[in-house]
Amino acid sequence: MVQDLLRLKKKYRRVFIAGLSVGALMAIHLANKFPDEVSGIVALAPTVFYDGWSLHKGKFLLDVIWRIPFLRDSFMIRETTPHGLKDEHLRSLISRFYNNAKKNQFDEKVASFGSPFFPAACLYQHQLFVRVVKKELSSVKTPILILHAVRMIWSV
Repeated sequence: MVQDLLRLKKKYRRVFIAGLSVGALMAIHLANKFPDEVSGIVALAPTVFYDGWSLHKGKFLLDVIWRIPFLRDSFMIRETTPHGLKDEHLRSLISRFYNNAKKNQFDEKVASFGSPFFPAACLYQHQLFVRVVKKELSSVKTPILILHAVRMIWSV
C-alpha cells in the first residue's frame, strides 16, 4: 500500500486515497504517516467501533482470548441479525443464508452476503488498529470527506 502511494506520487502531483470500513481507517492512517504525499481522503463508513450486534456480552474477554493461542486461532464469531441492515427483505435473505451456514463451509453466496463467521482474532486486531488511528486522528491535517449512511436501501 505504501509502495503504491509513493509510486502514484511520483507520477501524479496530487493523490487522493479512499477506503471503505476498515479501509477508511487505513486511508486515515496512511495520510498520517505520509502527510505530504496524500492530498485528500474519502472515508466511507469508517468502522471506528464494531456495532456489536453479532457480539456476545462477553466481548470484553477478547483481550484474554487473544493471549491464548488455541482460542485466538479457533474462536469464531457468528454474525447474527440484523446484520446492520434496515431493509427487511435483504435482512431476511441474509439471515436465512447465515442461519443455515456451517463454520468453514462456504458457497457462492459468501461473495454476495459476506461470511457468516469471522475470527475473534480479526475483531481484536481491529480494536487495536482503531486505538492507533484514534490517537493519530488529531494529527491528520489532510482534508477528509467522511460518508456514512443513515439508512441503506438495497434490493436483491
